[in-house]
Amino acid sequence: MRAKVIARVLAVWTAVIAHNAMAAPVPMDLPVRAAQLLDQAVIPQQSGRFAPRDECASVAGAREFRLALAQAVLQRDARKVAAMASEDVQLGFGGDDGRDRFRNGLDNAGSTGFVELERVLALGCAVSEDGTLAMPWAFAQDIGDLDVFDVVQVLGSEVPLYTAAKSKSPERGRLSWEYVTPVSGFDDKMQFVEVV
Repeated sequence: MRAKVIARVLAVWTAVIAHNAMAAPVPMDLPVRAAQLLDQAVIPQQSGRFAPRDECASVAGAREFRLALAQAVLQRDARKVAAMASEDVQLGFGGDDGRDRFRNGLDNAGSTGFVELERVLALGCAVSEDGTLAMPWAFAQDIGDLDVFDVVQVLGSEVPLYTAAKSKSPERGRLSWEYVTPVSGFDDKMQFVEVV
């Protein structure tokens, strides 16, 4: 089963993240790639209660902002990405926050920050109750009594749920963008995750 820890995605916005300081080559079709990144999981609408949606399209300037952010992320431009963040951007639970720290984190060699930002941008956009944009879309959704630090979201439609950790074992069912709880932790490099 392919799943992603929702708490790990949250870490993109709440922890210091970094990336390879070498700038990636920028193809001529950057605006097209940025639009494809934003639309890949929302067009066409996928099945599942928590499948990504783009609710921000109706907000004036939101699409342009998200396209500019996607282009900066695809260019691996920490300066541009950080400039789009609030001056007091919160990076974690310790209070060591701010735009400069965010940019410095993105500039650290060996980080996966830009890859994580690409993943977040691809997962839709919602408008929070206070009118701010929430990315990914799922962050603005009510998931009931589930604790976002204990669950993972299945990223995809009709993902098989097997009875054992083998792709040839019988299917127990299929999951579409649902939340599940791992039995003994989660790492997004794991091929199979035992869930309840």
